[in-house]
Amino acid sequence: MSNPTAAAITHVLHNKQEFPFVRGVEDLLVLSLGTGQLVDVKYDCDKVMKWKGKHWARPAVWISADGAAETVDQAVSMAFGQCRRSNYVRIQANGSSFGPCKPNIDTDASPSNVNMLVGVAEEMLKQKNVESVLFGGKKINEESNFEKLDWLAGELVLEHQRRSGRIAPTVAFKQSGDRRTDQETILRILIVCFKGF
Repeated sequence: MSNPTAAAITHVLHNKQEFPFVRGVEDLLVLSLGTGQLVDVKYDCDKVMKWKGKHWARPAVWISADGAAETVDQAVSMAFGQCRRSNYVRIQANGSSFGPCKPNIDTDASPSNVNMLVGVAEEMLKQKNVESVLFGGKKINEESNFEKLDWLAGELVLEHQRRSGRIAPTVAFKQSGDRRTDQETILRILIVCFKGF
């Protein structure tokens, strides 16, 4: 499985040692960050018909990655069912006014490219949030991506306040002397945070 959202959900749901109080997806609060559809490239049919294997490499990766992300988003949305609006937030850019991006957008670390990506990110936060609806395609919400992230941050603050008053821990940490393993566990908890206990 190459999708971090699906991997994190699967890990938490099937790891009763570290997450003993998670009964199902209704106990999870998931934020899924997509990379967006920044590459809006159109190909001329006559040119594509002459392509060799090396020309297909990058477009094939984009096509398969985008298809896999859409499939996982649809599956996760279905898995959350009725609680998808309160427990699953997907942030995904839907195009950009910056025009088609260069083919090396993902490898160019130049200041101009970084500034362009920051601009795209700011624009993405202003876009309306899009939600996958079971057998209903995509639904454009009233809230922007920024408003959804702001709501999520509020939920995390409320959960922190609820947990502060508890005596028993809500997560059982593995005892490990390996600092890297401890950091990975904490990262998993940040990626998938469950609520309501």
